[in-house]
Amino acid sequence: MSSFLSRLVVVAIGAPLVLGAVWLGGWWLFALVVAGALVGLHEFYAMARPLRPLVLAGYGAAVGMLVGAETGGIQWMVGGFLAALALAFLFYLVASTRAPATAAISGTVLGTAWIGFGLGFLLLLRDLDRGRLVAMTVVIAVWVDDTVAYLVGRAVGRRKFSPAISPNKTWEGF
Repeated sequence: MSSFLSRLVVVAIGAPLVLGAVWLGGWWLFALVVAGALVGLHEFYAMARPLRPLVLAGYGAAVGMLVGAETGGIQWMVGGFLAALALAFLFYLVASTRAPATAAISGTVLGTAWIGFGLGFLLLLRDLDRGRLVAMTVVIAVWVDDTVAYLVGRAVGRRKFSPAISPNKTWEGF
């Protein structure tokens, strides 16, 4: 199956699921966002493997951020993020990693912040007065941007962006 065809299959299945969860909001969207965060962190930590991130600390803090965003708003989401620091230091003390503390802890915290805040803010957007419309707009805008970047990269992309991480990504597509 070609790369483009496999993307179409994912969109045919994923788009109704994501748009339906955004439309319904509440715990439906929360469950989808938590699943997305765990998959996203798994991918991030796989790329950051040489830094030896403390994966369980990152997973726990990201879920804490999302629970905070869903139940208590932005203040509790930030509190969940701060737990990433505490968990990363604690897990580093008991881990058998040989990586320097700076690399392991910063890799853990960066992944948690990058993915946790992005998805946490989607939950917070959905809770606004016209949150359904705002959240749908953000999700659709991200999909359109990703699709256009993919098509431009396939059509005119020549210079590789990061061959070790994503071999087909080009600067033109970026």
